[in-house]
Amino acid sequence: MILTADGSLVYQTTGLELLLRILTGEPGNYTRYVPVSDRLPAPILKLLWRITGAANGTSNTPPRMRVSTAYGVLTLEAKWLLPEGTLPQDAARDPKACLIAVTIEFHEHVIAYAARVLRESGATAAQTKVGIHLALGKSRPEIADELGLQLSSVADHSKKLYQILDVHNSTELGTKIWLNPHQDEARHGVFPAPFSRTGFARGKPPYRFDAKRADEQAVTMERSARRGDAGGGAASETPSGNGAA
Repeated sequence: MILTADGSLVYQTTGLELLLRILTGEPGNYTRYVPVSDRLPAPILKLLWRITGAANGTSNTPPRMRVSTAYGVLTLEAKWLLPEGTLPQDAARDPKACLIAVTIEFHEHVIAYAARVLRESGATAAQTKVGIHLALGKSRPEIADELGLQLSSVADHSKKLYQILDVHNSTELGTKIWLNPHQDEARHGVFPAPFSRTGFARGKPPYRFDAKRADEQAVTMERSARRGDAGGGAASETPSGNGAA
């Protein structure tokens, strides 16, 4: 996502809404549309404070963090995003006039991933619990004991799951979940092509984000600030990113 220094949203990629809900501590619901929220989660606001604070000398904490949730681990990082043709030395004089790119990388927990696949396939909450255990290779008696269910209930849930996923046994169910062709993309937060909330063309944000160029600009801005040639600089530590998320 791309933000102004005061937290106003300029650009956001598709699929990010669910991750923002996870960051705010809200339960993830994989079966319904998640509307775009105008409120930024506290971790992102904290990142903005860090990167702007580094520019004006009030903070020396790198603008990145890791947030562990029940669904997985999210890695957040903020970088200054300069318009084309802007010199780092000029931007350092007024860093708040520049935009900030925040990237979010999501590493989904294994159990959360299995639950999401099952729920997106149409399984009920009860069927999902049974399906996770089946995918982990547990027998029906073991599942009945762990979940406190009758063996007949486990058998019924299993049968319906096989119908939903178009499989014939627990081995095929596990294969369909763990060897899903989109598994790696989904678990690492890879999302569809971006859209813009401000009317810009699909796939063409108003500012191009180049991680290598951003690093070079950040170093130049910081050096300018240290020499006293400018009133602010870039973040004290800006590792390479993978694009605006």
